[in-house]
Amino acid sequence: MSSPTFRVGSLSAVAAVAAGTVAIAIGSHFGRLVLLLASVIVVCCLLPKRSLPSIAIVASCCIPTESLPLTHLLVGVPVGLAPMTVWVIKSVPSAIAQRSSSDQGTRLLRGSVVALLLWIPLSALFAPFLTEFAGVWSATAIVGLLTIWVVAAGEPIGVAALVTTLRWISLALSSFAVLEKWVLHENPIFGHLYQLASTPLVQKWESYRATTLMGHPLVNVTFFAVGLVLWTAWYVERSTWSPLRLAPVLVCGCGVVATVSRTGLIASAVGAVAYLLLSGRLASSGARRRRRVLVFVGAVGAVLATVAIAPRLSSGEGAQSAEVRADVPAQTAASLSGHYLFGVGPGMSERFRVQSLGVLLQPQDQQGGNLSQIEDAYAQTAVGLGLPGLAVFFLIPAQIIYRSMRQRRRVAVGAAVITMAVAVGSYNAFEGHLQVLLVFLVLMAAALDGERRSRRRSDLVAAEQEFSVAVAASRSGG
Repeated sequence: MSSPTFRVGSLSAVAAVAAGTVAIAIGSHFGRLVLLLASVIVVCCLLPKRSLPSIAIVASCCIPTESLPLTHLLVGVPVGLAPMTVWVIKSVPSAIAQRSSSDQGTRLLRGSVVALLLWIPLSALFAPFLTEFAGVWSATAIVGLLTIWVVAAGEPIGVAALVTTLRWISLALSSFAVLEKWVLHENPIFGHLYQLASTPLVQKWESYRATTLMGHPLVNVTFFAVGLVLWTAWYVERSTWSPLRLAPVLVCGCGVVATVSRTGLIASAVGAVAYLLLSGRLASSGARRRRRVLVFVGAVGAVLATVAIAPRLSSGEGAQSAEVRADVPAQTAASLSGHYLFGVGPGMSERFRVQSLGVLLQPQDQQGGNLSQIEDAYAQTAVGLGLPGLAVFFLIPAQIIYRSMRQRRRVAVGAAVITMAVAVGSYNAFEGHLQVLLVFLVLMAAALDGERRSRRRSDLVAAEQEFSVAVAASRSGG
């Protein structure tokens, strides 16, 4: 009999593929668009609540709406937003009922989330101008933040199924990336569609970079790096040892290399090292042996990966990409001038730079970086929401990482959050690729799942021990 996790993962994959097929097939007729959106919402409402986060993850990884030739109303809208919205709506009532029974740390985290939820519309109110994308960005951020609030209140999100889904989808797409780069030298599934999108994604890099089903190579490497860290944790935490169990780690590592991304290598290394250091509480001899194997494999892999991407590091295109990112502080300061408090509006940094600062759009096929973009998700957040908004935004993952690293069962997910936090710092992840923002927030929520239940179990065990001691003392005294 199949396990619940396997059934949830299978259902997620089928639903996501069906949604993707319909999304690609639609035309520009508004009636068909409304019918599609209504159908997606209805289907999500009928599905079991526990399956919705996994469906959102798969849909976010397999349907890059910003890179497909869709009607303009759907371009950039993360498909995973629909199932997560339904999950939040179904979960809020029980979360409200549980919210009073929380410790001081949980109240601080929920307060930070509420503060950012209130700051987003305030930023929009004082924005110089807004477009429809501001609404899409705000909706994505609000749903993700509400997911964190609901889980912090004690409502489970199903972390086991969600992590399993992330592991397997990253492994599958990493395998695809390996075939695409070193065997096929083209994307046979979405390659022609990427070229027909409103902002075409074309292979103009000096080295071929895998795009798989996720679009831009930097989006791919973000998820591959997360998958590598989660598979690393899976390998270390197994009760029995087998060399074959190292294969998923190696495949995800090859997927990272297939994107030819420097940041991907750095994010993978940071996340894996964070996990290996903080999982030291796994004191079994088998776990220690597997950690030593991973250290050796990681060192060899880092050398081979550096050699593999060396041609891009020394190329003119690679140097241009580095220059664009080195100029991020200056671009951020220029865009923030006069808007330090409330920013230029949620998700509006690129559009503000084009329309208000007169920044010219660089042709998309010159892949060193787009002049309208600030190639740093956090810098874009600062420009969009202002410096106070960025400070509150930083406070949320900082608290979640700290809390997850204190619990052995949550170290792997906490390390995955660290990995993703590093990866998104090198490109316009939160504005150009909203599915990355959504998954980042959902992953942070997963790092909290089960925390309160674990604390209650600990309190119950402590109470039972105190009761046993008291009974023994009374008997001895009698």
